[in-house]
Amino acid sequence: ITTPPVQIMQLGANDYRRTLAAPHDDSALLWYRQAGDNSKTTRSALGVSTQMIGSDFYTRLRTEQQFGYIVAAFPMPLRDVPGIVFLAQSTKAGPEQLAAAYREFLQRWAQRDEQQLRPLFELHRNALVQKLAEAPENFGEAGERLWQDIASGYRQFDSRAQLIAAAQALTFEQWLALFR
Repeated sequence: ITTPPVQIMQLGANDYRRTLAAPHDDSALLWYRQAGDNSKTTRSALGVSTQMIGSDFYTRLRTEQQFGYIVAAFPMPLRDVPGIVFLAQSTKAGPEQLAAAYREFLQRWAQRDEQQLRPLFELHRNALVQKLAEAPENFGEAGERLWQDIASGYRQFDSRAQLIAAAQALTFEQWLALFR
């Protein structure tokens, strides 16, 4: 069985939205930002980015702006194409207000000084490498990793090793260009 090749399409500057009916007044917004390619360098750069901004995103929207209890940013690769999910559920902000808060957060974060970002990058890149190098905690987790490799076409079962190598080789300049 072969996996069809991944094709990344550039969609127009539209807002692709789906509204779901819910039996309560809460609002939620899940933003998925997909990378432009599926290279291991891009995937590791997005992994580092998510680690760097995840807690700040939570602090800004949950603690400071008090939009709701569920606030998170996490990596979400789909078929080996890297992406980041931004998510918030709120009783006091609608999707438009949440989208504005997401944009404002990312714009402010991306404007940080390079001298401020460089040590954060080093810290989080090293943490990502350590996390990827961790052995599975049980047979279920080990099996899941193997199935992910099979589904993604890594017949040598080496996707983690490739991702670790890409993260170790990732430079600050590469990461910054991708993030911005």
